[in-house]
Amino acid sequence: MRIQYDNQENKEAVYQLWQEAFQDPESFADYYFQWVYPKNRVLVAKEADEICSMIHLNPYLWRWTRDSQMLTLHYIVGVATKESCRRQGLMRQCMQKVLQDLEAQGEPFTYLMPANPAYYTPFHFVTWIKKQVAEVGDLPKTVYTIYPERTEEYMKRLKAEVSCEEGDVVVLGAGCYLTYVVDRENRTVLIQQVFRNMEIATYRPAEVEEKWKSAIQELRKRFPDMELRWMKWQPMMLRILNLQRFLELLPYRGEQQVLEIRIQDEICTNNTGAVCIVLSSQGCKLEPLEEALQEVTDEGAERKMPKSDLPVWDMTRVTEYLLEQSKLAEQVYLMEIV
Repeated sequence: MRIQYDNQENKEAVYQLWQEAFQDPESFADYYFQWVYPKNRVLVAKEADEICSMIHLNPYLWRWTRDSQMLTLHYIVGVATKESCRRQGLMRQCMQKVLQDLEAQGEPFTYLMPANPAYYTPFHFVTWIKKQVAEVGDLPKTVYTIYPERTEEYMKRLKAEVSCEEGDVVVLGAGCYLTYVVDRENRTVLIQQVFRNMEIATYRPAEVEEKWKSAIQELRKRFPDMELRWMKWQPMMLRILNLQRFLELLPYRGEQQVLEIRIQDEICTNNTGAVCIVLSSQGCKLEPLEEALQEVTDEGAERKMPKSDLPVWDMTRVTEYLLEQSKLAEQVYLMEIV
């Protein structure tokens, strides 16, 4: 069994495994392999000429709040194993390699939308955002400062994606739009994205509000026999790959906290060790504990405990702590499907 990146060499076999695993409507599968697949990386477990298991890494350019940073992160999708090859540990081997490779590239974290969260908790993925579907009412007021960048290419791809399900992108103003799809089986029109970029100089809130109301009225008129719903959140899980880089990105707003722990990470082993985590509104950081203790001692503080007595945390506990303390989910707009 060889585990390797496919480099677009076996598109038909990858397509067949995708459809075996996910049974997407042909229109959506064709969209994915036309628009998304050419720009991603696919790790496969391959026996002779048969692809037995795979993981897709889809790149997204993110706008991050601190100093308006831009960074590329990979969204994990298409995690699948051929039915005849399951329960052989192939997905575990592939996932471990993907996480280690992304760590080696210096990416701070990766994320995915789980069909079943239990598949991913052994790899220290933590629920970041929970699924929420709501009734359609007033235009959402929350403004998010962290999100995948809405480039021209992103918008073209988004329009192609929703059109697979009789949907469209409705422009509400400069930097503002909503998207919807039609689920005829469940007699539902689902609004999937409501995006506003208020940093654009030409943003006009009153205009956007009025166009939102008009768009909702038009959807109700076009689909009178269907329920109109709004996907407020997609379910997402997050896995920290490089804790130091993740902390440097973390938009923390509370009182300063100092946490001294020993971290155990059996997959991304560079995270393992005795460390001091500092959460501060001036910037978060991670330091090896020996250095942190010397710095604190120079300032006249007493050492809290011997290094050998430090509490041991795995990456699940570390991630849960950081997500809770920073309220990161409340600052991120993340509604991509694939």
